[in-house]
Amino acid sequence: MPILTKEVPEENRLKRAENIMSSEVKYLRSVATLKRVYECLKSSHHGFPVLNTRGQVIGLIPKNFLVILVTKKTFYSEKNQKYFVIDGKLKKFIKEKMMGD
Repeated sequence: MPILTKEVPEENRLKRAENIMSSEVKYLRSVATLKRVYECLKSSHHGFPVLNTRGQVIGLIPKNFLVILVTKKTFYSEKNQKYFVIDGKLKKFIKEKMMGD
């Protein structure tokens, strides 16, 4: 993720965030489905806001953290859930990310 400097560069002083930000915000809930995580991973964004059940921002998660969580199969599961299904596209995507982009 970019690190902000103390001073705004001269060429950026008149730029507005609304003119350069994506109009389709990619975000995750505090408990998200693997499908939603995959949708975020496919985007060009490098970080995603995390929302609580009321839609309030409670944090930010970088894309590389998501890759690690999926790769290590760090999933939340329901009490009686016995397995997870990861489709081939996600497996290929994660493999490519871990091998280098």
